[in-house]
Amino acid sequence: MTGGFLRRNWGLKLFSLLLAYVAWAYVVSRSPSVRFVSVPVEFVPPEGMAILDYNPREVRVRLQGDAPVLNRLNEQGLYARVQLEPSLKAGRPQKIAVQDREVIGVPNGLLREIVTPSLTVTVEKRVVRSVPVRVRLGDPPPTGFRVVKSWAEPDVVEISGPEESMRSVTEIQTEPVDARNHRRPFTALQSLTKPDALVSLRPEAVRVNILVEEVPGPVEMTLPVRPNLDGFDVDPAVVKAVIEAPPSLLQRISGRVAAVADVDGRSSTAGVRLDFGALALDETAKIRVLALDPARVRVRRSAP
Repeated sequence: MTGGFLRRNWGLKLFSLLLAYVAWAYVVSRSPSVRFVSVPVEFVPPEGMAILDYNPREVRVRLQGDAPVLNRLNEQGLYARVQLEPSLKAGRPQKIAVQDREVIGVPNGLLREIVTPSLTVTVEKRVVRSVPVRVRLGDPPPTGFRVVKSWAEPDVVEISGPEESMRSVTEIQTEPVDARNHRRPFTALQSLTKPDALVSLRPEAVRVNILVEEVPGPVEMTLPVRPNLDGFDVDPAVVKAVIEAPPSLLQRISGRVAAVADVDGRSSTAGVRLDFGALALDETAKIRVLALDPARVRVRRSAP
């Protein structure tokens, strides 16, 4: 009798059991769940003041709601933003309580409760001033090249922050500039390094200009001396010169350098100068005469 009852309508009974399980699973999945998260705190200081220090840096928050919503929650998007009252005293640690409503980024439908709401905050007078920017060099250029000059645009930035944090700041440095693959002058947008986490910069990045050139090398030459005026002879007829210039430039002027005696027609001696031919002014500026022996020669009129 009993066996017959169990065998009757067994498909309907199985379906009812499945429906009951689905209903139970749905109820369980929709039951409130709890998740604890640590949330960073951002304080907004009163006008004319700056945050000197606060501790701890985050608050513990209890979230309650649907399990699927809690499981999908990304903690990186949560933070607490607290507007401080103007009545706070400068230079004195004070207790501040973070309110539930000040936790931002919590999805709708979740309840929030701050477990550890109390933080200690110290504010100080906010100082604003301008300081120069110094370009900090990182990896040098390839072998045979060097950085001869570097500068930033703008070369002065505005910094602001607590008076104590600003007291020792005399300049702002850029992040290290990498020149290892550069054989020519170049520019780059470079971030500035904060001297303190509580100090603000404006702007936060500058354009750096790096002047790269070849490392000059010396070369010694023996050159015949020619007078700049016809009808004169000089003694000695050759001079020794040592010049310094970038290797590529030395290669270009090789065989074209001349020693010239500037004869004025009255003096018995004349100064010797080097003539590098038709070089551009910026190329001529890269050449240094390290030695010239002799620097003056004797002058006499040529025999008729």
